[in-house]
Amino acid sequence: MTRRHGVPRILVAVLLLAFPAAGAQVFAPRADLANPITFSVTSTADSGPGSLRQVMNDVNAQCLRFDIHQPCIIDFKLSTPVPAEGWYTIEPLSPLPVFMADDVTIDAETQTALTGDTNPLGPEVFLLGDRAGATDGLATAGGLALRGVAIGGFAGNGVTVFAGTIERNYVGLDPTGTHAVPNGLNGVNAKSPRGTITIDRNVISGNRGSGIDLDSFSNTFTISNNRIGVAAQSDDPVPNGTSGIFVAHAAVFFGAQIEGNVIQFNNESGIEIQGDGVRILDNVVARNGNRAIRVVDSSGRSVQGPTVEFATFDAQSGQTVVNGTGAVTGLLSTYQQTATVYLYANDAAVSEGQRFIGSSMTDSQGHFSLAVNADLRGLWITGTTDRVIDFHDFVSRNSSEFGPPHPVTTDPARRRIVRR
Repeated sequence: MTRRHGVPRILVAVLLLAFPAAGAQVFAPRADLANPITFSVTSTADSGPGSLRQVMNDVNAQCLRFDIHQPCIIDFKLSTPVPAEGWYTIEPLSPLPVFMADDVTIDAETQTALTGDTNPLGPEVFLLGDRAGATDGLATAGGLALRGVAIGGFAGNGVTVFAGTIERNYVGLDPTGTHAVPNGLNGVNAKSPRGTITIDRNVISGNRGSGIDLDSFSNTFTISNNRIGVAAQSDDPVPNGTSGIFVAHAAVFFGAQIEGNVIQFNNESGIEIQGDGVRILDNVVARNGNRAIRVVDSSGRSVQGPTVEFATFDAQSGQTVVNGTGAVTGLLSTYQQTATVYLYANDAAVSEGQRFIGSSMTDSQGHFSLAVNADLRGLWITGTTDRVIDFHDFVSRNSSEFGPPHPVTTDPARRRIVRR
């Protein structure tokens, strides 16, 4: 895929942390966890008391501590009346500060708690970057928890993080979740992250780069229950310009998972993984411009999916029975391997996942079998394989691309008994 690089100002933040002023104490042991400090956004103005910009500057001044762990919270207490559209718009006129502290929470859902659900379609706070210049939207050199914000229109990435939790936001869309307000690069971006990242229950669509872009990743991440490339309340296309999810240079040994997402209509791959250690489980991945899932391991080889050999409907039992072969379960050399095939039904002969129908563990010969209580005639079955290998000192987890599609038939000669 075509990579879109981040905005250089985040590199400045990293250098400031790595090379502080002379005499500064660098990451001294933190003996205490301080009580959180809360800062309130009370104005939609670009600057001045109560503005988001001023609050971010205050956080940088008071929350970057090397003697103790100092969590800081930004809440929203914007005054009534609520604008007629149902949300408040904050439109920076220049780049916002980069967060330097390593434990910052931005909680725009506090505005909803204060003034009510005035925008039933999405967030009550919209961060619009069309006049901010060549910059990311929200960027941090440490950890960030972000919830309840719509972010769009920035020239760079919508959100750039090194660690943290991104949940229940709209990134690349207006607060209704129906119209693209593209960020110029990626929706959510993390490069060489230093901690765990969780990206959950967001709508990340309409960005010019990838919806989510993770690079040089060796720590745990979870990408779950997001809508990527579609509208918030429907499957109407709002594509990202490249991939839905792109993970480069992955070498994850402690668990990385992409699960339960809807990923459709993106201009390149739905999910693209370069490297090892990423599990892809039970997603809807369909109608993207390139492959649904592309996985290239650290040796440069594509990770092939399972082969469906038979898919037949039995009118007597009312079941569709699927049989095939994938990776084996059992000893691999001296190591224990388990392999599970995740199966999907599609309305055409395509290697993608429109509808998840179930999973089956393979046996010692690599065979799998699944009986589905449904008539799937007219559909095509394909699947992915998830492998877990216990190497004693660490556990390897990897998922495959989709295998070739196979039609569901009623030909008795092509039926096979379900293995128990």
